[in-house]
Amino acid sequence: MRSLCLSAFILSWLVGASAYAIDDSDVGIYVVVHRDGTLTTKSFRLVKGDKNWKVEDRRPDGSWVDVTCTGNCVLGVSGPDDIKRFFLSTALAEIVPTCVHNTAFAFCRYSLVKDPKFRGYIFVALTEQKPISLRLARVAPKK
Repeated sequence: MRSLCLSAFILSWLVGASAYAIDDSDVGIYVVVHRDGTLTTKSFRLVKGDKNWKVEDRRPDGSWVDVTCTGNCVLGVSGPDDIKRFFLSTALAEIVPTCVHNTAFAFCRYSLVKDPKFRGYIFVALTEQKPISLRLARVAPKK
């Protein structure tokens, strides 16, 4: 009976954790959106490698460079406690985010509480003071 309860707990944890994960449909090129709603020239792409998610920055010559660190700071699935750390409770009353993160930043997809079919993206810089969120616009799917 104990092993059955433990198995049920582990299964529910795994299902809950996967609810907080981005997926292959999120692979693509993104630009940062300015406060006034215009698109900036800062672009990057989210790539799924063999084992981990990676973020690549666009160089002035148009090439891409991997800016995801290795070791203890690879991008991992963000759980419920991570999500609460990234966003204010007032924001979480309006959005439902799913993220991957490392020690420096998080990449998040979100839907609206009032419109679950809506899909938006946010980059969260994990500073020492408080997280700083930047709205993103997806400009191209996976290539």
